[in-house]
Amino acid sequence: LGFRDVNLKFECVLPSASLTSAFFSDRMDDHSAEEWKELGNEKYKSSSFSEACDLYSKAIELEPRVAKYYGNRSAALFSMRSYEKCLQDCTTAFNLDPKGMLKCAVRGAKCLTALGQFDKAISLARDALLNDPRLETALAEKAQAERAKKLLSTSKEQINLCKWNEAAKTVSQLEQITGAPNFVQRLRAEVLVGQGKGQEAMPLCNSLIQTNSHDPEILYIRGKALYLTSNFAMAIKHFAEALRSDPDFAKAKNMLKLVKKMESTKASANEAFKNREYLLAIEKYTECLTLDPQHKGMNAILFCNRAAALTSISKDEEALEDCNRAISLDESYTKAFIRRAKVIKGLGLGTSCFLNHLSDQHEA
Repeated sequence: LGFRDVNLKFECVLPSASLTSAFFSDRMDDHSAEEWKELGNEKYKSSSFSEACDLYSKAIELEPRVAKYYGNRSAALFSMRSYEKCLQDCTTAFNLDPKGMLKCAVRGAKCLTALGQFDKAISLARDALLNDPRLETALAEKAQAERAKKLLSTSKEQINLCKWNEAAKTVSQLEQITGAPNFVQRLRAEVLVGQGKGQEAMPLCNSLIQTNSHDPEILYIRGKALYLTSNFAMAIKHFAEALRSDPDFAKAKNMLKLVKKMESTKASANEAFKNREYLLAIEKYTECLTLDPQHKGMNAILFCNRAAALTSISKDEEALEDCNRAISLDESYTKAFIRRAKVIKGLGLGTSCFLNHLSDQHEA
């Protein structure tokens, strides 16, 4: 039995010219195919996987219908996480020798699991089990693919319901099975952004955008991360670019509208403060605070700015409350501590209150 049709273009054919040329460029010399394979095995044992691939390719060039050479090269490719090329070699090896290359069917299923193609992985594991119903590796890979499929579905449900902490745990379990392929990195970045961890999400977003620069979902997630780090100008560019790729992308539309509104309202508040229109500044800072209560970093700045405006019209007690709110949102926000110290001094609350403030600042 060979692979059943799982829409992967499985054919018992010689390797394509492009695949062979990727590994075989040197002029052939006097080694036999078996000798090239043994040389490849030595490189494989020393974890020199790319060199091992080159040597296995030379064996394949000499003996293109020997299944084990494709099997050996597939093992090296798998170690390099070159899953699509590995799957191609696994297919050829298994079709050339279905009973002798069952391990290649299992390895092919592993590749599909790592690529997020869980239904196809399950199907390939079943193909191996048709040849040997008790093959433990095939049974284990089938179970892994089934579990990964369920975890993926669960994580998406949790993300849709904004259950970010639960989703983070589910994605971690999915990573343990699949490694960290792009589709899992995307989930991880989306969860981090949902948790408000924009700075932590940025490295993942940067990696994803390099290979998917026009993907609207990735542009949106990176835009959210930029927004959370208060880089509004770049966030706006990302949301706009996402909408160019997908004009009906509702989430990007909503975020673009929100960021523009927050940016303009904050600018109006700052301008009013500069012009000593403190009541107007307070009104605008208050309006801005209602736009996104989840943006802790920005709201800490807004509370601190509103405290400055309140102090300017001698509302020190209200200013102190705003300073405390700013610090509770961002305990590393030095400016809020400095402003609170000035307010405490202005209120004449005494030495003990000031010392408590200094203790809080030192801990932060």
